[in-house]
Amino acid sequence: MNARRVMAVGPVQAGKSTLISALFRPDFAVTKTQSLDFSIRAIDTPGEYVENPLYHRALFATALESELILFVQDGTEDAFHFPPGFSSGFPRPAIGVVTKMDMEESNFSLAKSILIRIGIREEEIFSVSAKTGAGIEELRAYIENRLDMLL
Repeated sequence: MNARRVMAVGPVQAGKSTLISALFRPDFAVTKTQSLDFSIRAIDTPGEYVENPLYHRALFATALESELILFVQDGTEDAFHFPPGFSSGFPRPAIGVVTKMDMEESNFSLAKSILIRIGIREEEIFSVSAKTGAGIEELRAYIENRLDMLL
């Protein structure tokens, strides 16, 4: 059985690495993820893997090394980088996370609609700011509870 690990999936600059750091490695310096980054608790994926359909298979296969997928949508972004129904292609359960909610230009309603469009249930979409810490504890507790139920 693999570790109790989550995998963060989202476009470039969505805040995946910052989110993973806030959840599991608060003292870790965040850098741009250039390749799949495995740690004990998380898999951080490059945003290019979502934006380039040729890499989608790599995401699907890598998901087998995790227990839960976090689809990350930047709250300040209005582009649709995920294809419709994208979460259904993954062999693991998924939740949605809207990041950068501390920023004035954030639009939670739009970000939530993007995540719903890919197959995330509305009640499993969380709003966070890794910068201020808003929503991080709630998300961490949900992840821990969900992972306990899955194992």
